[in-house]
Formats: sequence, structure tokens, C-alpha cells
Amino acid sequence: MAAKSPLHNNHTDLEVPAANLTSKVTPEDRQGLTSVQVEQLITKWGYNELPEIQISLLYMFFLQFTGTMPYMLELAAVVALAVNHYIDFGIIVAMLLANGFLGFHEQLKAAESLVSAFLHEDDILSTPCHCNDIDVNNQQL
Repeated sequence: MAAKSPLHNNHTDLEVPAANLTSKVTPEDRQGLTSVQVEQLITKWGYNELPEIQISLLYMFFLQFTGTMPYMLELAAVVALAVNHYIDFGIIVAMLLANGFLGFHEQLKAAESLVSAFLHEDDILSTPCHCNDIDVNNQQL
């Protein structure tokens, strides 16, 4: 019989009954934060948001020509030019440019889908605060 992998362990020794978890939550924990606590936490840690990182389109396009395969094609283009094989040089440069433009297009589409899927700064959520449900911008959570 083969030894059991630790990755496939059921970890039954780590399970905690739900009754033990809920018994540790006091009624005060369920009331939420006071306005003073919210202001203190915002002052100390800032808002719940990730900084927006801007990358120029020119830099993003330049990145398409970095990496092992583009470096090999660039080296092949230089060698073809050095031995006066201009047709081969043109074909290799065309391959590099086509790959660069396709990669750039795909990266732009991926960035746009991330923005549309995850970065909704005006999302409003309902959260408990002072035992009342109020609408709070997700940046303030």
C-alpha cells in the first residue's frame, strides 16, 4: 500500500465545531464600529483601496519585445542583417512586429476586462454600524 501524501490529508484534527466559533462572538462584536472607531482606523490605515497603477502604452508595447523568444528573434534578425540576408531579416522583423502587436492587443483587452470586472469605485454596500444598516461606499469598509 502506498503512503498517503500529506497534500491529501483530511485534516480532521483541525476541524472546529461551529458551536465553538459562535460562542466566542459577543453581542458587542455584532454591533459594528462606532463613527469614532471608523475615523481612527481611516486615519491610521487609510481607505480600503488599492492604488491605481498607470503604465504608459508605449512601455506596454515595448514589453512585448522582451523575453526569451523575442530576444532570440531579435538576435536572428541581427545575424540575418549581418550576413546580408535581407529577405530573412524582413520576415523575422515582420514576425516580431506581428507578435508585438498581437500581444499588445491582448494585454489591452485583459486590462480593460479587469477594470470592468473589479474596479467599481462607486459600489455601495450595506454594512452593520451602530446596530443599523447603512449604505457605505466600499472604499470606507
